[in-house]
Amino acid sequence: MNLWWIAGLAAYVLAEKLVPWPRLLAHGTGAALIAFGLWCLATGLPG
Repeated sequence: MNLWWIAGLAAYVLAEKLVPWPRLLAHGTGAALIAFGLWCLATGLPG
């Protein structure tokens, strides 16, 4: 993996552990990823 991806994932995990509302962050991220996946399917983008 690219070092920037690893750093980004580590920052996300750290934020998930430190914010006072981790479920909201996790649900928001999940919704954003689902929306991006649907957008890729609808427009024919390879992702």
